[in-house]
Amino acid sequence: MATNRYFSCSSFATIALSLAFSSTTATCLAQSVDAGALSRNAESAARPPEEAPPAATPVAPRAKTGPVVQVRRFVVEGATLVPTARLEALLAKRAGALHFSDLELAAQIVSREYARRGFFARATVPPQDVTDGVVRIEVIEGVMGQTTVLPGAPANIDADYVRKIATARLKEGAPYSAADLERGLLLADDLAGVSIRGVLKSGEGRGRSDLDLTITDEPFFSGVVGVNNQGSIATGVGQAFATASLANFSGRGDRLQLIGQNSARLVYGKAVYRAPIGADGLSADLGLSTLRYRLGHDFAALESEGQAGVVEAGLTYPLVRASRGDLSVRLSASRQRYADDVLDTPLRRKRLVGGALEVWGERTDQLAGGGHTSFQLRLAGGRLDLSDQPDDAEQDALTARAAGDYGKLVFEISRAQRLARSLYLRGRLFGQATTGNLDTAEQASLGGPTNVRAYPVIEGAGDEAAVANLELHRPVGGPWASRIDLYGFVDGGWVRQHRKPWDGWNASGQSNAYTLAGAGLGATWNAPGGLNLSLVAAAPLGPNPGQTAPGVNQDGSRRAARAWLSLSRTF
Repeated sequence: MATNRYFSCSSFATIALSLAFSSTTATCLAQSVDAGALSRNAESAARPPEEAPPAATPVAPRAKTGPVVQVRRFVVEGATLVPTARLEALLAKRAGALHFSDLELAAQIVSREYARRGFFARATVPPQDVTDGVVRIEVIEGVMGQTTVLPGAPANIDADYVRKIATARLKEGAPYSAADLERGLLLADDLAGVSIRGVLKSGEGRGRSDLDLTITDEPFFSGVVGVNNQGSIATGVGQAFATASLANFSGRGDRLQLIGQNSARLVYGKAVYRAPIGADGLSADLGLSTLRYRLGHDFAALESEGQAGVVEAGLTYPLVRASRGDLSVRLSASRQRYADDVLDTPLRRKRLVGGALEVWGERTDQLAGGGHTSFQLRLAGGRLDLSDQPDDAEQDALTARAAGDYGKLVFEISRAQRLARSLYLRGRLFGQATTGNLDTAEQASLGGPTNVRAYPVIEGAGDEAAVANLELHRPVGGPWASRIDLYGFVDGGWVRQHRKPWDGWNASGQSNAYTLAGAGLGATWNAPGGLNLSLVAAAPLGPNPGQTAPGVNQDGSRRAARAWLSLSRTF
């Protein structure tokens, strides 16, 4: 295996003599599994089962009804927000012999032009004499009325704050758009601990609409508990995990989330507090996480152990919030500390200070039967400090030179496309690119239950990577199986171990860049009562160029078919 940038067998004489009694595989694992890599794997929490994309809504052809009218031109009345000439120009090409249903369609064209420009309006064809061939279309432009929180709102929520969020972009007595109305209601409904429903009703005055808000209390406590076999062989494959959410502490929709994970030789915990700021969707978050591990199994002789601690704070703002799609941006800063010891001797002491700009979004569409697309783009950078362990800093200066400033770009895009009533396709592409050699905490891996599923977690780690997944899903019908999803998949990945190789890095002759591939079958079951079961069986396709020995993966496991199992319950 390639020489690691942070530790080689020539480092620390006492460690080297002791490790002479350990296997080569164990030494290699110690080099690739440390606090940074394990913390990165713990942060990659299991994703909730994804649902099938919505089916496209068929549009029935409009029936031709009513008598035929010879129309020479349309006249639009009551328009002030959109130029009348523009509206009449849109309708001019529809002049001719028209049925009454065609006249209704003309009115809808006017309403859609208002909506396209961000205004809410209703266009109608009033009763009129059309013997002269002129058809009048009357526009009633929407005006916002008063907003009322209906009686019965929970006592633990600031009802006036909810009203301010729902109407942040609405002004009483002024024109309003459906997009601004929807955004406000969805942002209000995003508040933790409450559910918001808004209903428009006719107000006093022409085109005036009043908004009634109903606030419903939701549980203060919710969570997930479960078990899986998605851990590292070095710290324990079997894992127990739990997530607890405590909602609406302050009466303004804040949330505290607690995450825990435990295996035979690893303990991980994280706490994240999120709170809204202002009334237009801005929110702040603060997260703290800690990890402790000790290598075991075939690697116990190394007596390798360590810990990690991360503090992160961020601001998130929804650029777009709508039922059909969302677009958000987040700016964050973090401080990370990692410590690794071998034989009670300090091996690594790392500090990372960095920041990130993230943009992510999703959209549901009616394309080719209906589908759902999501994406995430993350630009991150920071500085790695190794000065707390001079021997490690010296070794890095002679090899990878990862210490100092770094930057990377991470992207992910996925698409679920409905093919038939009970068949859909899901694809995913993930990638990471960097400006230089990275610390293990910032690297990417090919293996694991969400990447190339035929290989173990942390397998195929490197500075740059790309992973592609393609799945064909078949939901199973029937009363007992209404929420079972069966699928087949193929995975492929590429990794570059070192962005900037150095002289002597590759004594074993291993390629710096290589690919892994696999295929298999999977099933998910969302049972009544919040029970969720996921089972995946995958087998490798082709060789593993990163193996430590023939037929042996980097973590010491055999290169063979493997199964991933996760059982959880939400409450």
